[in-house]
This record gives sequence, structure tokens and C-alpha cells, in this order.
Amino acid sequence: TNHTSKMSNSIEGKNVATLAANTAKLNSVRTIAAVASGSAAGVLGFQSLYGFVFYIVVAAILSLILAVVAGNKATVWFLSESDFLTGGVVGNMFTYVLFWTLVYGMVHIY
Repeated sequence: TNHTSKMSNSIEGKNVATLAANTAKLNSVRTIAAVASGSAAGVLGFQSLYGFVFYIVVAAILSLILAVVAGNKATVWFLSESDFLTGGVVGNMFTYVLFWTLVYGMVHIY
């Protein structure tokens, strides 16, 4: 029975609680980057496609930095390398757009 309880708390031999904590921390990093880059896009006055391209570039640079820092250990700390490199990018786009439009309105409209 002890073996069964250990198996229910793991995915592919990884601890579910550790995977969840690592994913939450990565999402926090991506959220902070979305807030900072959205604010920067607002201050710089980016409009329409330029703002979205800016987000994609910032997200790609962040993924590159994370990949360099993690080396080949990303699959040890996360379920897959693709989750590590792209997880939360689409979801944090909404945060980016919120801060982009908020700061743009405060700086360039009011």
C-alpha cells in the first residue's frame, strides 16, 4: 500500500507538489515580466501590432534566459521542456495588454 500511495503523488516519477510549486513560480516570473513589458510598451507608445510584437519578443527573450539558466535540467523541475519554455505565455498576454493600455492611457492620453 505504501508503494501505491507514492505512485499516486507522482507523474512520470516526479513529485506533483514540487511540479506545482515550480510551475507557480515560473508563472509568477512570467506575470512580472508581462507587467513590466506592458508598462514599457505603454510608456514607449506602442500601438496595435507593434505592441503585440513587443510582447512576443520579450516572452521569447525571457524563455531564452530561462533556458540558459536552467541548462538541461528543465525536464527535472517541470513536466516537459515545452511547458517550461512556453507555459503561461498566452495566459499572461492578458496581463500584458491590461498594463499596456493602462500605462499608455496614463502617459499619452491624460
